[in-house]
Amino acid sequence: MNLKVPFRRLIFVFTILAIVAYLVNGYLERIAKEKAEREGRETIERSVTSAVGKMVSQYNAVSDWREQLSQRQSSGTEKVLSVQLEKLWVVQRPILFIGSIEEISTMDGQTYRVRIQSHRSRDPSHLFLTRLGLELKCTQTMLDSFLEAHPNLFSGSGPGPKNDVAVIAKISQIRTHVILGKEAREELRMGVGDCLDMTYTGNVQF
Repeated sequence: MNLKVPFRRLIFVFTILAIVAYLVNGYLERIAKEKAEREGRETIERSVTSAVGKMVSQYNAVSDWREQLSQRQSSGTEKVLSVQLEKLWVVQRPILFIGSIEEISTMDGQTYRVRIQSHRSRDPSHLFLTRLGLELKCTQTMLDSFLEAHPNLFSGSGPGPKNDVAVIAKISQIRTHVILGKEAREELRMGVGDCLDMTYTGNVQF
């Protein structure tokens, strides 16, 4: 009786089953990893959103100025005028501003000057032709504590923004800076004032 053929078939079947099991196991591991990463991102996003919401509530800050500004423009191709920002920013209440820290310099032994620029909004109705930013005075103790808590803020390594923050700022005036590019002249409207509070937002988009 020749058992070689059935034995070879058995080996072939076992090999196929092993390959299928390996592929299924790899697929399940990948799905589990993606789920864990997604849940981790969602947890971070909820934490950051909650922290920003608490700041807005604590300082009774104006957080909808982008919506108000977009309602006053007929299209995103219009310039944002200083007078428009003055009506929204130079008010009794502080504002919420989200963007990237561009520069930090020392004013004196107790104060830093921090420059922050906003990102392009994901909402097409909130796209503005003019770039917006803040130039704020921040207490040294607050900013040193913040930088110590986020030592890789300006590392520049890895995907996504590393130096994105949400700030509560009391704005006293609007200044215009002209940026000369290779092909165009661009205006940057800067709100000048004091930084009241700050939290790290990282890759969380608003």
